[in-house]
Amino acid sequence: SSSSAASDVYKRQSEGVTHLDDLLLRRTRLGLQLGAEVIRYREVILQLCCRHLGWSSDEADKEWNRFEQIFNSSYQLPSRQVREDICDG
Repeated sequence: SSSSAASDVYKRQSEGVTHLDDLLLRRTRLGLQLGAEVIRYREVILQLCCRHLGWSSDEADKEWNRFEQIFNSSYQLPSRQVREDICDG
């Protein structure tokens, strides 16, 4: 089935993962491909991490918070005002 195929891909790509940002921004690049829409998949992603990486729900929540902090500070476009300042610059 497609869900077991997805699970197999996830297992291969998650080997050695210790942080969610590593998984979502570098190994699978889902965070980059989905952008802010990644939040829609939060529960599924965290369930997979708990199952395959042995995280507790508290660990998973902490990892999501870490991922969001890194994503929001380093992987988003600057605000419209900053972009305008750069272009007018």
